[in-house]
Amino acid sequence: MQFSSYIGIDYSGAEKPGTQTSSIQVHAAEKGKDPQCVASPRSTLKAKRNWNRMEVHRWLLDYLHGHDRTIVGIDHGFSFPRSYFERYELSDWVI
Repeated sequence: MQFSSYIGIDYSGAEKPGTQTSSIQVHAAEKGKDPQCVASPRSTLKAKRNWNRMEVHRWLLDYLHGHDRTIVGIDHGFSFPRSYFERYELSDWVI
C-alpha cells in the first residue's frame, strides 16, 4: 500500500497543551512532492507563530478528514507526569 500524503510532527517540549513553543513543528508532503513546513494557524504573512499541541491536534484532524491513505510520524518523548516524580521523590529516570 502506498500513501498519498505524509505528515511529520516534532512534538517536543515540556509545556502545557496551549503553550506555543518553537520545538513543535509540522511538515507535510503529498506523494511525489517535497515536504513543506506547515505554518501554525496563527501565523500571518508578516509574522511566523509557533504551534501549540492543541493547534496540532485540530490541524491534524482537519487534514486527515480530507486526505486518504496518510501516514503520520510523531517524534514525542513520553514521560510520567511531574506529580509522579514528586510523589516518589525522583529527579529523573536514572536510578
